[in-house]
Amino acid sequence: MDDKHAGLLCVLLASVMWALEPVFAKLSYKNSNFFQTSLIRAIFAFIIALIYAGWKKANFRLDKKQAPVLIYIAIAGTVFADLMYFFALTQVPVINAVLIGHMQPLFVILIGFVLLKGEKLTKIADFSRIIC
Repeated sequence: MDDKHAGLLCVLLASVMWALEPVFAKLSYKNSNFFQTSLIRAIFAFIIALIYAGWKKANFRLDKKQAPVLIYIAIAGTVFADLMYFFALTQVPVINAVLIGHMQPLFVILIGFVLLKGEKLTKIADFSRIIC
């Protein structure tokens, strides 16, 4: 399988997982709470990240300047945001969460277009050098 087909397959699988996630999360509340659901999701994401890192044979280097930013992203973007998302799922019907979640890319594009209309991409803005 070439890279184009593998990429397409990964995007399709991610789309299916993204669509089914709120449904499975809502079903998990029958025998767990949103803390346990968030913990299981974090463990699953960690395992997938380890598999990906091993598959790519990535050499991760972490500078002391990058550590606080990565810790902030890990806590705010993963733990806090997931906890709030799963708590919200306990309060609303699952169809509302699915609709709002699937409208998110549209809002990201629209807000990005409005806020970043005059920005130009330069070598300084190449974030791949910072992370790798």
